Amino acid sequence: MPEIKRLNYFRTQFLEEGDFIDEQKYHRDMRHLHNKELHDWGIVSGLEVKKTDDQKISVSPGVAVDREGHEIVLSSDLGPREINLSDQDQFGRDVNVYIIIQYAEDKDEEDRRQLGAIDNYIRITERPKLNASKDSPADDGSVIVLASIELDTNANISKIDDLRRKYASSRIAPGAIADEQLAPEISNQITAATQFIANYDLGKRVLTSSITFDENSQSSAQISVPNLDFIPSLILVGGISRWTLSAQESYSAPISGFVNNQSILDQRCFCSGVTKISPEKWLPVASEGRDLCDVTYTDQVEDKQSKLVVTASVSANAMTVQFRRSVPDGFDPIDQFEIRLSLLCLG
Repeated sequence: MPEIKRLNYFRTQFLEEGDFIDEQKYHRDMRHLHNKELHDWGIVSGLEVKKTDDQKISVSPGVAVDREGHEIVLSSDLGPREINLSDQDQFGRDVNVYIIIQYAEDKDEEDRRQLGAIDNYIRITERPKLNASKDSPADDGSVIVLASIELDTNANISKIDDLRRKYASSRIAPGAIADEQLAPEISNQITAATQFIANYDLGKRVLTSSITFDENSQSSAQISVPNLDFIPSLILVGGISRWTLSAQESYSAPISGFVNNQSILDQRCFCSGVTKISPEKWLPVASEGRDLCDVTYTDQVEDKQSKLVVTASVSANAMTVQFRRSVPDGFDPIDQFEIRLSLLCLG
């Protein structure tokens, strides 16, 4: 990293073109340095990908930051941007197409000025490039992946997958947060967990393979956890839920939690669902409960809702994971969903 210099102004100073360029460059470089060092690259807001036709998608206005700290701003002035995926020579059939956005600069003719022998542009527009490509993009922040689109054998959109969407976040330096900076209830939970782990015998353990439920699962499907030759005292839960509303909008959210089998009060699981309240708006809904998973998806516009609950029952040398799905009166079930859970049992 070169030394940082900024302009130093004084009376009677004569400023040249390079001085103004350096002045602007100083502020841009420092802003990008802030973005790179204090934040991780990814999507900041918006940039949602939605299906608008069998072979068309739209990308909503929004903001992202790349690995160099560039702000990628898809302006709201023109509304959502549409991308046509019907070009067979470019995309083909039965393939994945990636929707990506990256920082770019343009010079618009409206900003061009001619004065004598001088012909140049008085503005540079930071206009991002929004592309669709069959080539899988790098996950290094040079471009931002917004979605993966599955085209079927008819070259129609069959699925919009957002698993490769990465969101920008803050970076916290090691040792930057001490106990006194945490809320009292968080600090107390960490202390209790630390003491529990310090006194815990991790000599026995079994990690199950992934357990998956989807819309094709039976309403009361039961899955036994194999190779469990002891009664687990602690079960760690991790997983993800994915769902589709109105056959066009796909979402995903994490599931995490734990079950301390020694005390029924020490069971906590955190899940995220969603409620759609208008054709353009949806609200994330977080839930906390004693089950391995308890999540509700609601589409008020289409009158669809599903409540999904996954529970665990433990007995001597056995554990059963049970799935329940319920749809309230007056609602239809949501189109698609998938719950994947991994359980780490400690004895």
